[in-house]
Amino acid sequence: MFVNSSLFRVQSFFRGRNIVQRCNYTITDHLRKKHVDKLPSTDLRKCNFCRSRLVSKSSSQLRIMVASLPKKLDNLCRELYQSPDKSSKLWKLIEWGNRITETLPMEERVPKYQVAGCISVVYIKVTLVDKKVFLKGFADSKVVKGLLFLLVFGLQEATVEQVNILSSESIVERAGLETILSSSRMGGIKSMLRSIQQQCNMLQKPEKVMPCFDFRCYPVDSEKDMVAVLLSGGVDSSIALSRLLEEGYRVKPFYLRIWLEDELSHLGKCPWEEDLFYANSVCEHFGLKLEQVTLQKEYWEQVVEYTISEARAGRTPNPDVMCNSRIKYGVFLDSIGKTFEKIASGHYARIRKDPSTGLFQLMVSADLHKDQTYFLAHLVQRQLSKVVFPIGHWTKEQVRAKANELNLATQSRKDSQGICFLGQIKFNEFLRYHLGSRPGKLVESETGQVVGEHCGYWFYTPGQRKGLHLPNGPWYVVTKDVESNTVFVSRNYESPDKQRNCFMVENVHWHIPLTQCMNETLAVQVKLRHGSFFHQGFIMALDDGTRAKVWLNSRDSGIAPGQFAVFYRDETYCIGAGIISKELSISLLPFKSSSSEATSLCR
Repeated sequence: MFVNSSLFRVQSFFRGRNIVQRCNYTITDHLRKKHVDKLPSTDLRKCNFCRSRLVSKSSSQLRIMVASLPKKLDNLCRELYQSPDKSSKLWKLIEWGNRITETLPMEERVPKYQVAGCISVVYIKVTLVDKKVFLKGFADSKVVKGLLFLLVFGLQEATVEQVNILSSESIVERAGLETILSSSRMGGIKSMLRSIQQQCNMLQKPEKVMPCFDFRCYPVDSEKDMVAVLLSGGVDSSIALSRLLEEGYRVKPFYLRIWLEDELSHLGKCPWEEDLFYANSVCEHFGLKLEQVTLQKEYWEQVVEYTISEARAGRTPNPDVMCNSRIKYGVFLDSIGKTFEKIASGHYARIRKDPSTGLFQLMVSADLHKDQTYFLAHLVQRQLSKVVFPIGHWTKEQVRAKANELNLATQSRKDSQGICFLGQIKFNEFLRYHLGSRPGKLVESETGQVVGEHCGYWFYTPGQRKGLHLPNGPWYVVTKDVESNTVFVSRNYESPDKQRNCFMVENVHWHIPLTQCMNETLAVQVKLRHGSFFHQGFIMALDDGTRAKVWLNSRDSGIAPGQFAVFYRDETYCIGAGIISKELSISLLPFKSSSSEATSLCR
């Protein structure tokens, strides 16, 4: 009997060996049993949760597993396996995904065709003609589209018997997918194949589907609002959901799949895969079904492109602020969210309606160290009227304690620290991918002397210390000249002439009547970055209120154009926010000072 060389190599490797496979515990079981505090890697040959469950498999079983693929599927797997390296395989999948022209129509993307257990939103519809399988599908992720192509076109016109004897392991082995895909994506192949097999069996012999029952029930008040809950996979949004359920609200959990395009996945772990596992686990705990909403295109256009554009212009962007105002309480609110009375999230903030003005006020959280009003301050009144923050009156310790009490999978999960769409990818790697490198001079601001070289002004922001790699420091970034690609640095950054206390803001959103601050100064507290520290100062609205002038009582050494400045009264509620547009107390070339003109603007 002819045995091809690829099959022979696989058989030789496994002959006489034991294969360690995944155990029978679910992800939720593992998390609750504290086997691990993170999700599995791409190793298919052992359970990355508990490292147990030895299962032997003979070479004859392996031969059946590898050799029994339908011809079309086998040819596609062979083509993928022969790709010379990991990058080529990944791009081959993306190319296949782009070849799917006849996808499942929108009206047929209904729950019964949605594939459960996929990290992406995937629909597959099976039809049988003369016991042959015909498939159509849809996926919203480029790599997953390629995997969908592999199954949909590889199994087209196969018999039901051929489909039913397939295993996802045989496809993964034959195509060499274990070298390029995370375990969750390979789990997605298993889920897609299982969906196809189940539909084939149902079409041949329809079976009665047993109803599912929630094991945890909460009393629902029919007069309470219907609330859309945005789950992130973290402990905060989990407890926000729990509190709404306990208070009798009717809830619907959503997970927003935003940006990271698959072609950038080689920069680091895909940021939403692990989040989605935890979000699903929390919904399983409460007997709810999580709905995924794909907003990758909108996120790219409204947040990622903004981030790249601001960095290219030499400004300091804040993607998290834009994500809240443009995506969570923008695109989502204006589409799905408009059918709900309220939209809830796990932010540390509070909402109150001022009875005297009728305006909604954004209130500081009970936990000042975790307060997130800085990231929410650019919301407008229309958005503030729709949001609710169930944990705004709680501290982080109370949230953790509640999660422990409920034994949620997220109870000990660490808080996310990075930019929302990057996950574990470093911001500089993201900028380097999109903007590249552009060597330029590092110039001492006091003397004009060249002291080193940098790889692009977009990697630096005023006040930055890391990444300069200069001797006899510490050195700090003072400012930068975009046109000449020059970054100015200093070892005396804390001196008075390097610190600023006056600046202009643009694109200001107000949460108080404009008459209170128009053409006259108003005493305020100012936050220039996330945290518990407030600057004391004054603000005066200009023109039509979209611009303002800000004075700080104390100097700050890290003011940069593009940053958000948020204004408060009594350190308890936010009255507005704007984007820093111009530095007024420092010249571009400090060693050729023209600061008198800049200072006059602040008088």
